[in-house]
Amino acid sequence: MADLINCTRNAVLRGTEWLIRRQNADGSFSECGDELVSTYKAPLAFAVSGNTEAGVRCLEYIKTHNLNGEGELSSAGGGVKTTFPNNQRNFANYMDGWVAIGAWLLGDFGFAARICERLLPQQAAHGGILTGPEKWSGTPRFDVLTNASLGRAFLHTGMRDKARSVADFLAQVVAPQHQRTPKEAFDMSFDVEWNHVEPLDPKDRPYYRLLYSQRGERVFCPAFACAFLCEMARLDNQVRYLGAAREYLSVITRTPEFLDQSLANGKSGWAAGMLAVASRDESAKQAALQIMPKMLARQREDGEFAAASGADQTPLAKRLESTAEHVAWALQYQRLLALGL
Repeated sequence: MADLINCTRNAVLRGTEWLIRRQNADGSFSECGDELVSTYKAPLAFAVSGNTEAGVRCLEYIKTHNLNGEGELSSAGGGVKTTFPNNQRNFANYMDGWVAIGAWLLGDFGFAARICERLLPQQAAHGGILTGPEKWSGTPRFDVLTNASLGRAFLHTGMRDKARSVADFLAQVVAPQHQRTPKEAFDMSFDVEWNHVEPLDPKDRPYYRLLYSQRGERVFCPAFACAFLCEMARLDNQVRYLGAAREYLSVITRTPEFLDQSLANGKSGWAAGMLAVASRDESAKQAALQIMPKMLARQREDGEFAAASGADQTPLAKRLESTAEHVAWALQYQRLLALGL
C-alpha cells in the first residue's frame, strides 16, 4: 500500500509540472488561446495539488477570456462552448462543474456561486440538470455525467439542497422502471418525464446508453455518478445513496475491460475506492486496487496523462484536459489510501 501511495504522490508531482511547463504568464496554455477545453479542469487540479499561483492565473484567464455577454463559460469569443463539437454536444454544463469547484477551492467564492446559480433554471422537477443549452447540446436531455459534475459543484459551493436534488435524480436513474434492458445496457439520458432520449448523431450513442457487450464504452459516466453519491451518503448518512452507488459500480464491473482486468479509467478507480471507504465493501476495495495502478501506469515519463500510442495526434487542449483530470484522481487515490482503503 505504501508503494501505491508513493506512486500517487509522484504522479501528482510529475503531472502538475507538465501542466506548469505549458502555462503562459497570463494563465492560458501554449497554442490553445481561449479554448475552454484546455483550461476548465486545471484550476481544480492546481488547487488540490497545492499549486495555488498557477491555479489563480488560470482562473483569472478563464474569467477574462471565457465568459460571453450572458455570463456563460464559452470559447471563441463566446459564440460556442468549445471548438470541439463532441465536447460541446455532450459536456457543455459538465465543464462548468469543474470550473466552479476549482474557483471555490482557490477562494473565488463569488465566481463559483455565480456559475452554479446560472445553472439552476436548467434543473427539472426530477432534480436533473440539462446536459447544456439547446443551442450547444441539441435536444434537451438530462444525463448521468453532467449531473454528477454539477451535483459535486453544488455540494462544494454549499448548495446542499440542490446537491440532494441532483443525487435523488441519479439515484432514480438506476431504478428498474428507468432501465429498458438492464441485462444488455445501461440507459443514461432522459427527458423531463423520464422518457429515454436518443442521439441525433449515432456517434454520440455511448453518452446516452452504455452497452455491456462492447469495449470502449463511456464507463466514466456511471463512475462519476457512483463517486458523487458516495460523497452525498457520507454527508447525509443516506443508505439509499449507497445502494444507488453500488448499482453504478456494478455497471463498471460488467464491462469487458474490468472483467479482463485491463480497465485503467481514472474516475472508475475513484468511484470504487469511494464506495469501499463509505461502505467497507470488500469487492469495491478489490475493484479499486485493480484499477488504480493501471490508471497510474498510463502516465508518461514526462508527466503527461494521455493516449498510450507514440503516434498520438491528440490536440494539446485535450491532452491538457486529460492530464489535469488525472492529477485530480491521483490525489483522490492518495486520500482514499490514507483513509484505509
